[in-house]
Order: sequence, then structure tokens, then C-alpha cells
Amino acid sequence: MGNCLWALVLDDDKSRHNSYRNCFNDHEKKIVADHCTRADQCISALDKRKYDLIFLDHDLNADSIEFDEAIT
Repeated sequence: MGNCLWALVLDDDKSRHNSYRNCFNDHEKKIVADHCTRADQCISALDKRKYDLIFLDHDLNADSIEFDEAIT
């Protein structure tokens, strides 16, 4: 999939994932997204792939501390 953009979405609200999917489907470019609901899933995804777009939830629950420590 060389002509697509890879996106990573981290959000603990699953309804927001649906909103992102709708936006990605309506975009002029092909956007392939990996979706995570927890910080540990996001960290694992970042270890496996280089993303063109990353969308991070600004108000994660307790996971936010773990994620902040892992990326610094």
C-alpha cells in the first residue's frame, strides 16, 4: 500500500474511533488506521510501524501517565 497514509489512533472512547473511521473513509487519500484504546497498545504499535499520522487522546485515564513516561 505505497499510495496510502498510515494513521495511529489512541483513544479510550470507542465512539471516537468510529468518527475517525468516517473521516478517513471520506478523505481523498487512502488512510489505513490502527486503533488503540490503551497506552500499552499504542506503544506496541509504535514499535512495529512508522506512522504518517498519529492522533492521541488528550485526556486518557490512568494510562496517560504510563504513556507519558514511555515516550519521554
